[in-house]
Amino acid sequence: MVQSVRLHRLKVETRKIDAQIKAAEVFARQDMADPGPSIAPYLRYDSDEDAEFLRHMRASANDDGVVILRWSSNERPASELAAEVYRDNMGTDQTADVSQQQSDLLKGIVSIEAQVQVQGPYANVRGFIKDLLNVPRVLSLTNAVWTRLSGGQTQLSFKVCRFVTGETSILSNQAAPQSQGASQ
Repeated sequence: MVQSVRLHRLKVETRKIDAQIKAAEVFARQDMADPGPSIAPYLRYDSDEDAEFLRHMRASANDDGVVILRWSSNERPASELAAEVYRDNMGTDQTADVSQQQSDLLKGIVSIEAQVQVQGPYANVRGFIKDLLNVPRVLSLTNAVWTRLSGGQTQLSFKVCRFVTGETSILSNQAAPQSQGASQ
């Protein structure tokens, strides 16, 4: 009697597992048939890239009812960012090895980091972030700090990084020959 109950439970569980496997296979086939939009890891830098990105942010903020309070932007080699992320996430300082590996992989790519501060109702700020990150390029959003204000307002400060290649000031400086100082 006990064995027949166990056998019945095993058969029921096997049918459930088989159904889950079939559902996963269907999902995988659908996902492979429609891979979604392609995302560019970086864009070619031109003189309008920074202004275009800021226009996109302003339009998203306006559509979502959010105010951009602060925006500042600076460039640095992507290999430096990769080493910093590795150090922060792994808790070790193996940046010499990582920097060499990453500098080879990320040669010619610059991270443009923008410190941004926005304000609005919580749901609107969430919508703004969703719109901001819903672009066909790789963006990194870090250092997010939410602050609840009076009157149902929320303030969000964050760093957003985007990646470019081409003639930025950093890449121009890297390509320029180093001036030789006085002999030592």
